[in-house]
Amino acid sequence: MRRRNITTYMMKEYITEALLQLMKKKNFETLTIEEITDKAGVNRSTYYRNFKSKEMIIQFYFDNILFKFFEKIKDRKIKDFSSYLKNLLEYYYLEKEKLLLIYEQGLSYIFLNELNDNFFKSQKENLISDKEKISLYYHIGGIFNIFLYWFSTNMEMLPEKLANISVSFLPDNFKPFLFKMNN
Repeated sequence: MRRRNITTYMMKEYITEALLQLMKKKNFETLTIEEITDKAGVNRSTYYRNFKSKEMIIQFYFDNILFKFFEKIKDRKIKDFSSYLKNLLEYYYLEKEKLLLIYEQGLSYIFLNELNDNFFKSQKENLISDKEKISLYYHIGGIFNIFLYWFSTNMEMLPEKLANISVSFLPDNFKPFLFKMNN
């Protein structure tokens, strides 16, 4: 049965969910567009109107999670980086099964690309010097590697504990460049 009169966003979500369900049974590399569109209940033309590749579906998934996270915290007054990181990890923990599936299939690099894209978009007016740009890449890399570690341990550590351990290595005068967007 084909879906009709549905927004582009919903179509993207159907396609994304179909891909993630199929990845439980089959390797990402061997999945075909036909399998994805059949599972999603959409036409191939709908797929190609929204995505140029299967990787773009995973990119949409990560972008969507990050967007929803920022929407969730935009009205909160998060005062420190530890709380920010804890909230971020707790939000991603809700997606544990899907995140581990993506990690196990070697697609985590797409997450790094999305972190870079999203944080640079949000900071474009603040990035003036090379030092600030390098600082942003440095912070994004740290967050990404915390996630990679977490994925590699099957996300067994609770988000609060991982956040506390992660910030314990920071110097007392640490002012995260990423955190400026929420202040």
